[in-house]
Amino acid sequence: MAIAVLEKSFSVLEALSRAEGPTPLAELAAQTRLPKPTIYRILKTLLALGYVGQERSLAGYFLTSRMANLGQPDAFGALRERARPIMEELLERFNETVNLGVLESVFVRYIEVLETSQSLRQVVAPRSRDAFYSTAIGRALVAFLPETERERLLRSVELKALTPKTITDRHALRTELDDTLKRGWSREQGENDLGVICFGAPLLDQGRPVAAISITIPTIRVTTEVRKNVVAALRAIHSEVAREKELLHGRPG
Repeated sequence: MAIAVLEKSFSVLEALSRAEGPTPLAELAAQTRLPKPTIYRILKTLLALGYVGQERSLAGYFLTSRMANLGQPDAFGALRERARPIMEELLERFNETVNLGVLESVFVRYIEVLETSQSLRQVVAPRSRDAFYSTAIGRALVAFLPETERERLLRSVELKALTPKTITDRHALRTELDDTLKRGWSREQGENDLGVICFGAPLLDQGRPVAAISITIPTIRVTTEVRKNVVAALRAIHSEVAREKELLHGRPG
């Protein structure tokens, strides 16, 4: 026996796969002959899971690279390939641990880690995960989401104090995400783990943050000069993001 909601969901996914660009809700309804409220509920779930994206103008929906990766032996192989040169350059320059992560609901999943050779270090295991709100890599991902998706995550996540420094006030976290979007890079200091500082920057695909890179540094090694140089390196990554946004939206990022 077929499960009705799965049939309807795949009808929506197939319609999006045939589209040449972001597709409005009304057009999806016409193609699938499904009621708009039903399609909206399906899209809301797919947005939360990261398989569907929405234009910042809210005019249309599109499939993300996460959907395309389902058919690949290594679901994140393309992201690793894209990020690896950047990660290796950061590791060579700073000799600090560099992480690559993707958003999974309200968590960040680490899919690649390049470790520092220094004895004092903080390293996460690949495929482990942390809450987005307490990490630089998570903030880099969420800050660049369309506003509706960002607000949905902010409303749904439970803000727990992981350390005495963790931001647990929703307004303060929203302000930090706004600042991240303006700067083009993220930060957190001892909010996920005491004794370390992290800086992050997003990687975009069709204007959507599909992954983010972060640098994890023990607090004792973070001098003013180190901070300045790390931020400059992350801004260089963001300059590529800004150029991509300009090409996609016809205005400066």
